[in-house]
Amino acid sequence: MKKLSTFAVLLFLFVLLGACSKEKPIVLNADDIQALTPGVEWAVVTEPYAAFREEPAFESTVMAHARKADVLEVKGKTLSKDSLTSRTFTWYKFDQGWLELSAVVIYDNRLKAQKAALSLNP
Repeated sequence: MKKLSTFAVLLFLFVLLGACSKEKPIVLNADDIQALTPGVEWAVVTEPYAAFREEPAFESTVMAHARKADVLEVKGKTLSKDSLTSRTFTWYKFDQGWLELSAVVIYDNRLKAQKAALSLNP
């Protein structure tokens, strides 16, 4: 009986010590300070091609194009009423121009946006 209890205690200690694995350190890139900056929003383009507009209106001049899964920093946001349909649309400002909400999905940090972008391109 003494051998069995000694074996049980040793087995318990072995399992307990084996379960306590070393934690991997979390590595944060200090050079990429905006990845988690509060108040900075990021967008992922969800359409195959999206046209950046000069102004927040569908009638506005196309300035550039974005592709599906592009990750962009949001610079501004506005609501704009369409002159033809009288509907109100949400527009986001980027370095290249304006994109309408239906062309993007907004995230609160770049890491989430990058992860979402990876799932768009399997």
